[in-house]
Amino acid sequence: MSETAQYPYGTYPFELFNPVQSEVLQYLESDSNIIVASPTASGKTICGEILGGRELANGKKLIYTSPLKALVEEKVADWTNESHPWFRYRKFVMTGDYRMSDDREDQLKEAEIIISTYEMISVRCRRASVEKSSWMEDVGALIVDEAHFISSEGRGDHLENAIIGFSRVCPFARIIFLSATMRNAEQLGDWLGSLNQKPTDIVRSDYRPCELTIHYVPFEVPERTRIYERYEVKENLKVNTVIDLIDQFSQDQWLLFVHAKSTGKRLLQAISKTKYRDLVSYHNADLDLQRRKAVEENFRSGVTRFLIATSTLAYGMNLPARRVAVLGTERGTMQVDPLDIIQECGRAGRPKYDKTGDAYLIVEQSELLNWKMLLTVGVDVRSQLQEKIGFHLIGEIAEKRVKTFEDAAEWADKTLCHAQGLWDDAHVEMMVDAFERERLIRKVPLDWSENSGTIYEATQLGFIASMNYFDPFDVSSWKKNLYVLRERELARDDAAIAWMWASINSNIGGYIPKELQLLTNEYLHELRGKNLRVPGKQALAIATVLWNHLQGRDDKIKPFVSIRVPLISDAERVITCLEQVDTRVLRNKEAKYWELLLNRVFHGVSWRAAELCRVPGIGKRYAESLMYGGVDSIKEMVEQRQAMREILPAHVFDKAYEAARRIVANDDNEVSSGRFS
Repeated sequence: MSETAQYPYGTYPFELFNPVQSEVLQYLESDSNIIVASPTASGKTICGEILGGRELANGKKLIYTSPLKALVEEKVADWTNESHPWFRYRKFVMTGDYRMSDDREDQLKEAEIIISTYEMISVRCRRASVEKSSWMEDVGALIVDEAHFISSEGRGDHLENAIIGFSRVCPFARIIFLSATMRNAEQLGDWLGSLNQKPTDIVRSDYRPCELTIHYVPFEVPERTRIYERYEVKENLKVNTVIDLIDQFSQDQWLLFVHAKSTGKRLLQAISKTKYRDLVSYHNADLDLQRRKAVEENFRSGVTRFLIATSTLAYGMNLPARRVAVLGTERGTMQVDPLDIIQECGRAGRPKYDKTGDAYLIVEQSELLNWKMLLTVGVDVRSQLQEKIGFHLIGEIAEKRVKTFEDAAEWADKTLCHAQGLWDDAHVEMMVDAFERERLIRKVPLDWSENSGTIYEATQLGFIASMNYFDPFDVSSWKKNLYVLRERELARDDAAIAWMWASINSNIGGYIPKELQLLTNEYLHELRGKNLRVPGKQALAIATVLWNHLQGRDDKIKPFVSIRVPLISDAERVITCLEQVDTRVLRNKEAKYWELLLNRVFHGVSWRAAELCRVPGIGKRYAESLMYGGVDSIKEMVEQRQAMREILPAHVFDKAYEAARRIVANDDNEVSSGRFS
């Protein structure tokens, strides 16, 4: 193993690099792409730091990208610590939570390390020519953490397109993949080389600071079990198996991975009935940030001995445990991605405390041999772009990089999807035809002479999809849905608004949580007579939650945080897109409609209260207090100054009153200028 003192680009607070890191050192001064494929907890992040340190020392910028905001936050914390060699470098964070402004653009230009999610890098590369992202010209390397996520449904396509876009904008930069073991690393290396014309060196290792042992614990559903009883029987078998396991090693800390929230709740209830009831917690997407942090800290400190978690935790915060149990290999009716199982098992063993880690895969007997092979031999990383090709291709057309069928085919040829034989010219032609059919693109003549040929051009609708980074077929669905709302005069009907919002191409599949079933029935009853059909289960679940939220019934949908929170957090982006479709494509103009709807979604209030929420500092509680006191509009807030003073706290009143005066004056100007209809 190599001494850290010999590393020329920074000082680490430990004496020796581990075997994987030591092997990476030989590529420090090369100009090649690098793929580091080694197990979880083998120190891959430091491998990226070793290689990236040279770029920083030579005055180049560095981009680090990962799939999850939690990982981005973890790296920011690590690299801003005074003991880290990268402490002195200027950093810039890009995630979906951050809005670009002139100040942030200046910070981005000055930054030496850019820390980002996959999606944000994909966005910036797509828009590089329009946004004049000159800062990218100084990037020396792109570090892609958890690079096997290119196989992940929902994120893999963003990563693949980000890499293609990055190699176009930064053709001289090297690309560094940090990944769990991938069987087809050479194929990935060839693909990277085809993008930036650099060789790719591959570092493979089985090294782990804690030796990992995977135990296979099979269960078998009795032959005579009725079909409708199988799910319940399987869940009980998995939960009972976990209880037996932790009884054997009850003094150890356990991570208990589940692939459905209902399974997690079932396991939590089961453990809560045992002597371990005060030692168990459940980490999942329904927790707010404060509670999630508290759960994580309790596990780190040992207050919690048994932590139930969804698979996201396997990729998120660094919370290893002496033992891991993985409850099953299915998510709904689908097989869990083997790379998720590998990642979950890899959390077994705490490097500072344990020499070994034990993971227990609870698997149905009929699937046992298959999973032994998958986890022993490894799996191929496969492109997910074929399912989202339209989403990315519309951006290439809108940005005028793709103008002809030949351009589209050439772009598709650069994808890993094409390299793996999952996409061909026939699929490209079908996609372009679908774009034209949905009026997302048009064919225009090169000139007005006969036989001049045609080029593709994004329509207003296609450009809106690209600009707002939405699936073009979702935006096409929104256009049709908005037309129905306007035509039938349902634009202020909450059930119809929820239908319009949720009934898009991306929401056709999915499932309805069991606990939500009663509410979905109520929502469908509300839709009766409006002749509106919800296209799928996921759409129905989202529409139901949104309808209840708009009705102010958040007490009913409180358990469905994983649906409600994304609805609210993404509302501004969705409504921006909807407003553009409504005004630019459908040519509708209604004073303040979209601003009020955004307030309704943000605050869960009525149309009347949403008007009051236009005033900064006025949320749901204050708006309802004002209405109860007879103040029903912003104009009345100004006219009934004394009543407003009596209703609101003094510190709120002073700012709200002045803001209300400005809004009224501005609205009067808008009306007189003819902008508001």
